Amino acid sequence: MNGKTIAATLAASLLLAGTPAVFAQKAMNPQTGQVKVSPVDAKFMVQAAQSDMTEIKTSQLALDKSQNSAVRDFAQRMIDEHTKSSSELKPIAERKNVTLAAELAPKQQALYDKLSGLSGEQFDRAYMQGQQKAHSDTEALFSRYLRTGRDADTKAFARKVLPVVQKHERMAADISSGRVAGSMDKSMMNKPMTPNSSGTEPAATTNRTGPAMGSPTDNQTTNPASTPPASNQTNNTKDRPYPDNATPTEPK
Repeated sequence: MNGKTIAATLAASLLLAGTPAVFAQKAMNPQTGQVKVSPVDAKFMVQAAQSDMTEIKTSQLALDKSQNSAVRDFAQRMIDEHTKSSSELKPIAERKNVTLAAELAPKQQALYDKLSGLSGEQFDRAYMQGQQKAHSDTEALFSRYLRTGRDADTKAFARKVLPVVQKHERMAADISSGRVAGSMDKSMMNKPMTPNSSGTEPAATTNRTGPAMGSPTDNQTTNPASTPPASNQTNNTKDRPYPDNATPTEPK
């Protein structure tokens, strides 16, 4: 009986040794109860966690440094929603025996270091432009993983979070370009992201915020009754880049 038992054990071992890698990666670790995943799945989890960490840390800087309410509202939303994303990813990684990075990637650390040395409007511009670029990169990461990933749980996570990342990218683009959506205020609407050397508003912005159409000008002083023709009013309104009724909105 002992000889037969040994032979059966050896046969089972040989059978397992020939199991394809794709099945071995899904095998349960009997000691820890953890499921092993492919390198593609593990790499994605590490990078997604670093992305969350970047958004949270740079947004904490924004709350400390920025005085602009639109930037601060955006930063708080990034902290809240990326903290939630992290809390959903961590238990998946633990079950799959994947250790998430505790530090930012070098490129992400460089962004954080750059923002740490800025203040005022320079910080606001750099932070929002960095957020737009970071979310664009994260969107590409998630989309690529959904095409190549294997683990069902991790893909379900990526599928759920991707629309949130895409919304964040659009919000960052709106603020960076001077458009503010949803519940955020419009304090940056007429404020240039890159002021000229004199610190004054550019001509295009001054035209939008100048005297109301139809008010007297120097040329009209001798003839108070004269007013600009109606056609000029229509053209002036049409030339405004972001009419109030065309301001993009984002759901809360």
